[in-house]
Amino acid sequence: KFQRVDGITIAINNITDILNRNFTNPELNVSSLLINSGYAEDYIRNKFKKVTGKTPNEFLTCLRINHAKKLITAFKNTLSLSSIAVSCGYDDYCYFSRKFKEVTGVSPNKFKRL
Repeated sequence: KFQRVDGITIAINNITDILNRNFTNPELNVSSLLINSGYAEDYIRNKFKKVTGKTPNEFLTCLRINHAKKLITAFKNTLSLSSIAVSCGYDDYCYFSRKFKEVTGVSPNKFKRL
């Protein structure tokens, strides 16, 4: 059974594609992505959450933190946590650490020791 693909679905897919391709860029601006979607910012944000289960910012945070977990696991002895934060799009280590703990329940330091 085929689902009808409408403009809003295409816009949401475009936003998720851009987020997936550019999540490591600290300059990535979710608001401008929403504004440039051709829809009102609040409308597209609400539709995005309905479709993905997350707000665009939560979606971006999950991409970044999942990438950080992979990097910590792969390079725990060779890369510093602050380098990993930068590699995931965070130029502020404290903010990265807070977001990491919010998503995983443990600090990056604790995760590194697991």
